Amino acid sequence: MQSMRFVASEVAARLYLRRLVLVILAISVTLNMALTGLLLFKDNEIQTVLIPIHHEATESSWLVSDSKVSSDYFNRVARDLLTLATHSTPVNVDHNRQALLKYVSPRAFGTIEANLVRQAKELKAKRASYFFDISSVDTDLKNLTVVFHGVKRTFIGERETERLNTLYRMKFNSVAGRLYLISLTEEDD
Repeated sequence: MQSMRFVASEVAARLYLRRLVLVILAISVTLNMALTGLLLFKDNEIQTVLIPIHHEATESSWLVSDSKVSSDYFNRVARDLLTLATHSTPVNVDHNRQALLKYVSPRAFGTIEANLVRQAKELKAKRASYFFDISSVDTDLKNLTVVFHGVKRTFIGERETERLNTLYRMKFNSVAGRLYLISLTEEDD
C-alpha cells in the first residue's frame, strides 16, 4: 500500500510537471505568435537623426525619414553646400571642393567634380575670390530642388572686379532621409 502511494505521488508529480511544461510551452508559443504578428504589421519607416554639416553645440538636429525631408533641414543643407561652392579663394577652393563632394550623389559625381575643378583652376589662375550674396530662395520640397537668386561678386585682392546677378539651381535626391546633390548649375539672373 505504501509503495502504491509512493508510485501514485510520483505519477502525480510527473503529471504536474508535464502540465506545467505544456502550459509554459503554450504561453511561449502564444507570445511568439503575438511578436511575429507585431513584426509583420509594424511600420517599416526608418527615422534618422541628422546633424547639420557645420554643426555647433548650440544648433539643433533634425529628424528625417525615407518618405520626407523637413524644409528646415533641406534649406540648411542646400545653403551650406552652396556656400562651399560659391565662397572660394585660391587658398580654400580645394578644401571646399573636397567638402562639397562628400555630399554629391555617385551618379553626378564626375560631372560636378569636373565643373568644380574647372572653376578652381580659373580662380587660381586669376588669383581671384568669388562670393555669392543670396537675395532670395525658391524651394520645391516635392522635387527636392532649390534656386538661389543673388549677386556673384568677384574680387582680385581687395578690389571688386565684377558683380553679376546670378542664380544657382540645385537638385537633390534623398536616400534614407539623407540629401545628396545631383546637380548644381549657375545661370545669369
